[in-house]
Amino acid sequence: MSDLKDIHRAVHRALMAIFPPEEAPESPLLRRAYADPPPPPPEEGRDALYYHLEPDAGPALTEISLNADGDTEVFRFLPARLILVFYGPRAERLARRCAAMLFLDGRDRPRGILRAAGVYPLPPPPAPLLSWEEWALRHRPRADLVLPLRLRLPERFHPPEPEGLAFPPEILF
Repeated sequence: MSDLKDIHRAVHRALMAIFPPEEAPESPLLRRAYADPPPPPPEEGRDALYYHLEPDAGPALTEISLNADGDTEVFRFLPARLILVFYGPRAERLARRCAAMLFLDGRDRPRGILRAAGVYPLPPPPAPLLSWEEWALRHRPRADLVLPLRLRLPERFHPPEPEGLAFPPEILF
């Protein structure tokens, strides 16, 4: 999967599998961070989850294979990270739930949804970091969860035919 929009959709679907809307008000409000237009701040006393997928430092893993038809397939596994920021009275509990459930595999489960899109979370899941953030002259609970990922970006191309010599090489004595 090479389209970044499809990868973002898969991340959203995986988060929706962890926090389905039918569990409202148990589910936090999912919002994509750094969107245009920017998402509104979370309401007081309401749980919210802001997520952001970004490239990470480090080398890409590359795998090259030749097909029977002569095409070359190159798979690049780029390092990335999914940053999840939870707000609200249950921020830490929701972050722990997300860290545990993201690795559930199978069809329509978070890890299965991500794998189908070429997104591979790297185990083990880290522990969330709990902090208090100043907001409107008060403090609100916040839990951050940063998940390392690999993005599988396939490329397929047909190598150009080697060109023959138009003229024989000059021989010097």
